[in-house]
Amino acid sequence: VTLDTDVAAIGIERVEIANGVAGPAALFKFTGAVVTRRGSIDALRVDFTRQDAALDALKINFAKAPSLTLDAALTGKPGGTFSYLIEAPKADLEASARAATDQNGAGAASLVVTLGAMTAAQGALAWSMADWRLSGAVHFDAIPIAADLAARFGPVAELSASGAAPKPSGAPFGAVLASQSLSGEARGKLDDELKAVGAVALVLSTQRFGQLVPETDLEAGGARFDGAIEFEGDRTRLSGRAALDGWRRNGFALAAEGPLEVISDKTKA
Repeated sequence: VTLDTDVAAIGIERVEIANGVAGPAALFKFTGAVVTRRGSIDALRVDFTRQDAALDALKINFAKAPSLTLDAALTGKPGGTFSYLIEAPKADLEASARAATDQNGAGAASLVVTLGAMTAAQGALAWSMADWRLSGAVHFDAIPIAADLAARFGPVAELSASGAAPKPSGAPFGAVLASQSLSGEARGKLDDELKAVGAVALVLSTQRFGQLVPETDLEAGGARFDGAIEFEGDRTRLSGRAALDGWRRNGFALAAEGPLEVISDKTKA
């Protein structure tokens, strides 16, 4: 059961964040509006602005009709709540997301996040009635709170994907992930709700398993998985072949290859 909503105005005059939660105590004001239809958001307006100092603000304007538009901006000045949340209290944080469509249903969206003079994340999405394309990157080395991810994956992770316009029966897509320690490729089909139809072919490989999973204390070693992942309701199944190559630790060497199957069933959790 889904309920349609049309809330013309929401207002919370005082949103107090206690000292130590995300830096010094802060006072915000929240205003907004939302319209939902059949379980999805048709329109959204958010204004979450710091009141006791001009340090933090989040503003979002989104609408599906008459054509899809999105204009979102986040600003966090040094010493503000947002900069403390990402463990960069001395840096300027800026983020913006924009999207628009034309009368033919084609459109484009972009995302840019900067932290001081460094780009922390960027992305672009373009679509038409026939196909879509996506590219993006996250610069872990620019984000203090992502220090553990930077150590595991390297300074930056890049994603690119493209495919035919999704349809109920499924349309083909492909995606590629690249980072210092892990690379991957996925190919399959997506329906009109962006859910996988059938098995998605998946290849993952690394020549730096010890960096990716430092808990293993490996001095050297690589790994590769070549198989597929399937989503069936609450059940997820990963199956294929896995190989370990050149593993060395404390004078011991290991190489192995064989079938691998992992099943996750939420109903049995």
